[in-house]
Amino acid sequence: MTLVVVLTIALIGLCRSLLGRAFRYDHGRAAESMQLDEKAAVENPVMLLQSLAVLAPVMAAFVPRPVRTANPRS
Repeated sequence: MTLVVVLTIALIGLCRSLLGRAFRYDHGRAAESMQLDEKAAVENPVMLLQSLAVLAPVMAAFVPRPVRTANPRS
């Protein structure tokens, strides 16, 4: 348990030191994101369909997995 806490604190510290700027809140970027039109942002509909074609089988394989591997208690 102690090792887990130490490693978690070390990981958080490492992330803050390496990615500190990326975690800062920028009001301008947030406002720009809120004004984004999703339909206009999709520039390549073929790539969107390819992404969905990959995502669908992945979701179909991983979402019901806990149900399939569950052992009923008797």
